Amino acid sequence: MPTYRSKTSTQGRNMAGARALWRATGMHTEDFEKPIIAVANSFTQFVPGHVHLKDLGQLVCREIEA
Repeated sequence: MPTYRSKTSTQGRNMAGARALWRATGMHTEDFEKPIIAVANSFTQFVPGHVHLKDLGQLVCREIEA
């Protein structure tokens, strides 16, 4: 199994607080063995040209989780 950089925030006793926060967002024990991927999105309701980015960001998140 590859070693991911995210291991620094998901493994070890000193990161128990971080794991608790990750679990509060819905992560499960098996998720801690996977890489953590963040999706940045510039969606805003104030810029009409960005409205489609909300759906696009959600689509990207679903595909990453699949």
